[in-house]
Amino acid sequence: MLMHLLLLAIGLVVIGLVLFFHELGHFAVARLFNVEVEVLSFGLGPRILSYQGKRTEYRISAIPFGGYCRMHGSLDLTKALQDNARTLDKAEAGSYFAASPWKRFAIYLAGPLSNFLLAILLLYAAALIPVERLSDEAYVTPISEYSELFGSDITQEGIMK
Repeated sequence: MLMHLLLLAIGLVVIGLVLFFHELGHFAVARLFNVEVEVLSFGLGPRILSYQGKRTEYRISAIPFGGYCRMHGSLDLTKALQDNARTLDKAEAGSYFAASPWKRFAIYLAGPLSNFLLAILLLYAAALIPVERLSDEAYVTPISEYSELFGSDITQEGIMK
């Protein structure tokens, strides 16, 4: 039972790492387009460890089953909707909504694309692992050699076994 719980915990942490890699994709493209990233977190919930970089706080949070990348101005849309505003005129330079729509789309798309890239890299790494062949070479046996087994009187001329 303890082994199953350990494997479950390891699996959940690995899922968390995959989700964090997804967030790294968002982070990299946001920084590429000069959108300020306030927090990049591995995990959710209360902060356990953090490091304040020049422009971003890097965190490890208590629940290791995910992560997030909070960009500057990411709550501007929520505030505008609460104020019944028709436009986002208050977007500051470096905020998410100050970026053009195609840049915002690229930031959104970077997460799934980074997961796709991770899958390719992991499959490539798995393909490089040497494996021992676990079966013998396959042989073709004509039905006509075992007519009583297959209940058939078909003759198959020219088939090599």
